[in-house]
Amino acid sequence: PVDVFAGALTQERKVSAAIADLYDAATAARDATSYPLLQFFLEEQVEEEATVSAIVDQLTMAAGNGGALLLLDRELGSRVVAPKA
Repeated sequence: PVDVFAGALTQERKVSAAIADLYDAATAARDATSYPLLQFFLEEQVEEEATVSAIVDQLTMAAGNGGALLLLDRELGSRVVAPKA
């Protein structure tokens, strides 16, 4: 499980870098109208990276402990993601 989420974290970091590159391109093109949208995506990526990073940390701590993995699975499975307004 740790390897899967570590791979997901790597992917999230690539997405963050790609969005940052788009922000840089918008800045170079003086395309200020793109800033709010790109800022929204950057903020979302900060949250995504933090979430996946926390899961990697928890899985690392639980490694080899079946009971801890079961509790973590139950905790992650019960998460409710509220829609953003």
